[in-house]
Amino acid sequence: MRFSLIAAATIAGYASLAAAQECNPSFNVTAAPQCISDCNKKAGQEQYADWTDDPKSPHFVQSMGYQCGKGTPAYTTFMTASGTCMMSCSKDDQNAFGQYYAAACAWYSEHSKDTCDVTEESIAMKIKMGGALVAAAAAGSAALLF
Repeated sequence: MRFSLIAAATIAGYASLAAAQECNPSFNVTAAPQCISDCNKKAGQEQYADWTDDPKSPHFVQSMGYQCGKGTPAYTTFMTASGTCMMSCSKDDQNAFGQYYAAACAWYSEHSKDTCDVTEESIAMKIKMGGALVAAAAAGSAALLF
């Protein structure tokens, strides 16, 4: 009985670990004001359906490329759309965006090649490996009991 509880808790722990995997944990830039974020999201999702400003997302680095990848057609399109929208945001929000943009794009320039593997297959493999550890622990516990 005790073993089954330990095994269940261990498996649950591995499942939650896999599900809680975060991409881009080093991104610690203060978020842009809501009006600015809304403009960025609208402009980003017009070009890329998975565009996000959530650093935990596996799509975050690619999304940042639209905002920070200067000299590309995607950047020009994004900045034109978001900049036009931002004209309706308050002056304080626009000023705050300048600070956010500098910090976010500095992070992007260092991390633009980062990847994040959170596919269902990789999560399943982590859970499978966790199950193997539980089985090994069970064998060890059984050996101690007998």
